[in-house]
Amino acid sequence: MKAIQLTQGKVAIVDDDDFEKVNKFKWYALLSRGRFYAARNILVSNGKLIHLGYSEKAENADDAYRKAEKKYFGKFARHL
Repeated sequence: MKAIQLTQGKVAIVDDDDFEKVNKFKWYALLSRGRFYAARNILVSNGKLIHLGYSEKAENADDAYRKAEKKYFGKFARHL
């Protein structure tokens, strides 16, 4: 298990196998209903920030990001 730095002095614990995949992105700590979550947002071409939901695991948040990136950017997505 390895830790990924989040904002607010928090960390997300990820499996060794997933660490390289998720550590290359910026993450923030999101407090919701008294609990912290690892979160990422995606900026789409019209300047709108799309919230991708909550995730207790960084790997799940990364998967949501990649799906949104494919949806909004298609073949121009950076992480296909």
